[in-house]
Amino acid sequence: MKTPNYRNLIRFLNEGQFQVLVVGHSCGLSDRTMFKEVFDHENCKSVKVFHYTDDNGKNDFFDKTINLGRHFSDKGRMRKLIVEFNPADAIPQK
Repeated sequence: MKTPNYRNLIRFLNEGQFQVLVVGHSCGLSDRTMFKEVFDHENCKSVKVFHYTDDNGKNDFFDKTINLGRHFSDKGRMRKLIVEFNPADAIPQK
């Protein structure tokens, strides 16, 4: 409430279609209000999750998508918006 950041976000969401790129964020509940506003917005056309893959080949894509699901009112819409897993979308950590 002390800055115009939230109002600027709403203005951006209303300007036209957009894709959300999730990079280095756990998508936890601490930002629920903001995420819900973004993901439920009619101009949101897709959500692409960039994931971390550890040295054993395990990645956090599934965990992030589970966390994202908590922010969608409509789970069917969630399934349509989240871009499927792609190994090429791993974020290098070194």
